Amino acid sequence: MKTIRVYTISARISAQLLAFCMLLVFTGCTSPIKKSSSHSAVTDKSRTTIQSLLSEKKWLLAGYNTGTVYVPLEPDHGSTAWILFRSDGKLNGSTGMNTFTGAWSVKTTGTEGLYTFAVTIQNLTKKAPPNEIAAKFEKDIIRQFEAASRLKTRKDSILLLGGQNETLIECIYRESEVLF
Repeated sequence: MKTIRVYTISARISAQLLAFCMLLVFTGCTSPIKKSSSHSAVTDKSRTTIQSLLSEKKWLLAGYNTGTVYVPLEPDHGSTAWILFRSDGKLNGSTGMNTFTGAWSVKTTGTEGLYTFAVTIQNLTKKAPPNEIAAKFEKDIIRQFEAASRLKTRKDSILLLGGQNETLIECIYRESEVLF
């Protein structure tokens, strides 16, 4: 009888252990999320998501603010300006005349699709624009990239916004676009 009783206890413990293991499997074996003082796990996940959305894609200029009026553009029909955000926080870009490098950062704001954003342009090549209009275009684009303080995401496009949430730059992404 003792053998059966030991067997019954073992079976009961085995069943409980099996149930516990299955619970861990179905809940993903996750550990509790620790909150840091500066970012929550949701913020870190959102930042990773926005960084992966932006990174390693060639964003084509689709419009810009001249300072007085917003000018929509059609890439491939006059504008070849683009920017490429690297996953390491660096960037490359072209105004259509000159190329540049720089740095970028993005942080969540707590509002879906709206992020704190910053760009620093460095190492702009010095090829002379063909005319005054092209020179102003280039100057405006560089100024607006650096003035952007927020980023808003939309389907296949991003808006770089100023301090009053005005659109400074609009860029689109085309998956079929070759990087270089």
